[in-house]
Amino acid sequence: MQARGPLMIEHRLIERMISVIERVLPQIESNQNVDVLFVDTAVDF
Repeated sequence: MQARGPLMIEHRLIERMISVIERVLPQIESNQNVDVLFVDTAVDF
């Protein structure tokens, strides 16, 4: 694997996490409820 391979894989994982956050965000905004475990996991990611 070339040196940029791991960076490309990491970039794809970050894109997937952003997608998950975008799906959950409207739910958080409309309910004004925050899933603390989700936020903790997203931040640690």
